[in-house]
Amino acid sequence: MQLAYGQQGCCMGGHAAPRSHRSTVRGILRVHAVAGAASGSTSPPQPSRPKGKQPPRPPELPGLMHSASMTAYLATQGDLERLLLQWRQQHGPFFEFQVPGSPPVMVVADPEAIREVYEVLQYHKSPRYKDLLPVLGSQSMVMSEGHTWKAQRDAFNPGFSSSFLKTALPGFISCTEHLVERLEAAAEQREVVQLHHLTVLTTLEVICKVGFGEDIDFLSAGRSGPLWTAFEGLGRHVAWFLDNVPLNWMKDLPWNVSKTQRMQQQLDSQLMAILVKRLQEMGISVDRQAAAALAGADVVSSSVASSAGTGASSSSSSSSAAKCPFPGVAAAVSAATAPDTAQRTTLTTSSSSSDAECPFGDTDTGGEASAATEQMMLDSKDILMLAVKLCQKESVDGSLDLEMLLSQMKTFFAAGHDTTAGLLGWTMWYLCQHPQVERRLAAEVAAVLGSSSQPSYQQLSEMRYLNAVLKESLRVRPPVGLLARWGPEGSSLAGYDTSSKVLLVSPYVQHMDTQVWGPDAADFRPERWLEEGGPAQRVPPYSYMPFSRGPRNCIGAQFALLEAKTILAMMLQKFEFEYAGDKPEEVLMSVTAHPKFGVPLRVRRRAQPAAAAAAAAAAAAGAGL
Repeated sequence: MQLAYGQQGCCMGGHAAPRSHRSTVRGILRVHAVAGAASGSTSPPQPSRPKGKQPPRPPELPGLMHSASMTAYLATQGDLERLLLQWRQQHGPFFEFQVPGSPPVMVVADPEAIREVYEVLQYHKSPRYKDLLPVLGSQSMVMSEGHTWKAQRDAFNPGFSSSFLKTALPGFISCTEHLVERLEAAAEQREVVQLHHLTVLTTLEVICKVGFGEDIDFLSAGRSGPLWTAFEGLGRHVAWFLDNVPLNWMKDLPWNVSKTQRMQQQLDSQLMAILVKRLQEMGISVDRQAAAALAGADVVSSSVASSAGTGASSSSSSSSAAKCPFPGVAAAVSAATAPDTAQRTTLTTSSSSSDAECPFGDTDTGGEASAATEQMMLDSKDILMLAVKLCQKESVDGSLDLEMLLSQMKTFFAAGHDTTAGLLGWTMWYLCQHPQVERRLAAEVAAVLGSSSQPSYQQLSEMRYLNAVLKESLRVRPPVGLLARWGPEGSSLAGYDTSSKVLLVSPYVQHMDTQVWGPDAADFRPERWLEEGGPAQRVPPYSYMPFSRGPRNCIGAQFALLEAKTILAMMLQKFEFEYAGDKPEEVLMSVTAHPKFGVPLRVRRRAQPAAAAAAAAAAAAGAGL
């Protein structure tokens, strides 16, 4: 799960997907939305470094800088990512561009220099990302920095580890079964489906079930349910100001501030209701007045009433309470956000664990966990429950930051479905454009699964070609198009001046480097990931970064890949797909890159298992699987 501004472009088997000029220009503006408020960065002082030389700049016009040439290129030849790739080929791995009213933007395409920015210097994100706070939450780990971010990451890492995801696989499968039922009906009625729309609803269901322990059938309700309605309304409202940068200042007008707050409260109240319900099911009582102050009193109260009727325990006389496993985080977060500490919520638990040590330290996602944490993973139904249990384990003073938990729920809800749905949509588009890849992948799925309709974790791990297809899809169409950091005053990088500049990294540019990937870098060719000794086997880490890299890489990378593998395997086992659009897919820019036309597909049932297995064995033998 990764959020970034200005994702652009898509290369389809060596050809960039067409797109509208209007959305492309908005993409340029969004890049500078990241830069616009950078001079107000709250990053801590960095060690003073002598300024270096100025990086090369493409030709520009006095006064207009690069705005005229960029607009002309985008209107006639392609998208921003392709333009950046062209400039990289012309000027090398460091170059700079600028439009009036924004700081210089220095593009960094050298893998080692990117590593220095991300791992050594650890420059902060642009403060303009704060425009996403209504959607992500005031204490989102996407936005936090320093010790606060690390503490939040440590608290939630176990829920995204491979150990926990193994136990969560049945949740992925049950949600995918709803999608399979929908596709069965489409095949029966010979209906053309908008696959991206269906995967959005499916991944929303997955994040609610696996992330929050809440069963919501989005595929049946469509986009009419209250949670989706609240999220979509707020998302569109926030995105409008991001897309229309010249009018971005209007978000601070009183009536727009009021509208933002009202729409944010609608989303907060829906997610708070889930949070309160889950905490009560764990035997944790909630200060309802504080919860109501953070969200909507009416929804929270009704949630409490309904959950009480289902047997959820709620104790107000607990002897101990929960505190997140990071010392001093409440004070640090409070100082960094709202001055009003009256809304800080205290939760109490009926089981004392104040003397226990934190079972999870600095281990990153996918790392080894302690025996105590492993047991918690087995006992926990969802990521939220596991995170709260870890907080309980380190109980000291009885406090737990309810607002922090709500912020992470908002972050996971927004980012946890969007990138995976996009990955699935674009992968199916590639498969339709490359039928030989689709046949080989379907053969592998049939050979591994046989007659089983529910893949196991081991079976999914055995699907090497499925893994290669997803890695190649992420390479050719990375979900995050542009990543921005802010160069502090007096800083330099690789001998170039970076003082008060936006440092821009494009995963797409990194993924299209022919010196790293070979002359066919622009082609969709999953086989490259299976070639022993091939270029893909010796790629520098920062030449492949679909989920970013470094300490702040996407916490949900393994979650997204397991989810995508599960959904693709179950779909391809039962169905054949044919692209039904009358024109190629285009990129629709939002916070992530969406297929503009929704990937319309015709759905047909595959042959009976016996016949399919025979065909799969023949295809697998011919492909050398």
